[in-house]
Amino acid sequence: MKPNDLVSYEVVGAALLGVAALASWLPARSAASIDPLITMRSD
Repeated sequence: MKPNDLVSYEVVGAALLGVAALASWLPARSAASIDPLITMRSD
């Protein structure tokens, strides 16, 4: 592996982007399914 190997940088960047998208999508999907009024009344 060379220090300026663009394919490796692209693969690692795509993998990090995929993990970040998944890490933010799962909690957002869970939060979107909760009714805000019920949540605010419970406090």
